[in-house]
Amino acid sequence: TTGLRRTTDQLRSVVERTRGDITIALERKELERSINSLKEELNN
Repeated sequence: TTGLRRTTDQLRSVVERTRGDITIALERKELERSINSLKEELNN
Protein backbone atom coordinates (compact mmCIF):
# COMPACT_ATOMS: atom_id res chain seq x y z
CA THR A 1 0.00 0.00 0.00
CA THR A 2 2.96 2.35 0.43
CA GLY A 3 3.63 2.29 -3.31
CA LEU A 4 -0.03 2.87 -4.08
CA ARG A 5 -0.18 5.82 -1.70
CA ARG A 6 2.92 7.38 -3.27
CA THR A 7 1.59 6.86 -6.80
CA THR A 8 -1.77 8.36 -5.85
CA ASP A 9 -0.08 11.38 -4.27
CA GLN A 10 2.06 11.91 -7.37
CA LEU A 11 -0.93 11.68 -9.69
CA ARG A 12 -2.91 14.07 -7.50
CA SER A 13 -0.05 16.55 -7.76
CA VAL A 14 -0.02 16.30 -11.56
CA VAL A 15 -3.79 16.76 -11.73
CA GLU A 16 -3.65 19.83 -9.47
CA ARG A 17 -0.90 21.44 -11.54
CA THR A 18 -2.74 20.69 -14.78
CA ARG A 19 -5.95 22.13 -13.38
CA GLY A 20 -4.08 25.26 -12.37
CA ASP A 21 -2.50 25.58 -15.81
CA ILE A 22 -5.88 25.24 -17.50
CA THR A 23 -7.43 27.84 -15.19
CA ILE A 24 -4.63 30.32 -15.89
CA ALA A 25 -4.89 29.74 -19.65
CA LEU A 26 -8.66 30.33 -19.62
CA GLU A 27 -8.28 33.50 -17.56
CA ARG A 28 -5.55 34.76 -19.89
CA LYS A 29 -7.77 34.12 -22.92
CA GLU A 30 -10.65 36.02 -21.32
CA LEU A 31 -8.31 38.91 -20.51
CA GLU A 32 -7.12 38.99 -24.13
CA ARG A 33 -10.74 39.15 -25.31
CA SER A 34 -11.49 41.98 -22.92
CA ILE A 35 -8.42 43.94 -24.02
CA ASN A 36 -9.27 43.48 -27.70
CA SER A 37 -12.85 44.55 -27.09
CA LEU A 38 -11.68 47.67 -25.28
CA LYS A 39 -9.23 48.47 -28.08
CA GLU A 40 -12.05 48.27 -30.61
CA GLU A 41 -14.24 50.56 -28.52
CA LEU A 42 -11.45 53.11 -28.14
CA ASN A 43 -10.69 53.09 -31.87
CA ASN A 44 -14.29 53.82 -32.85
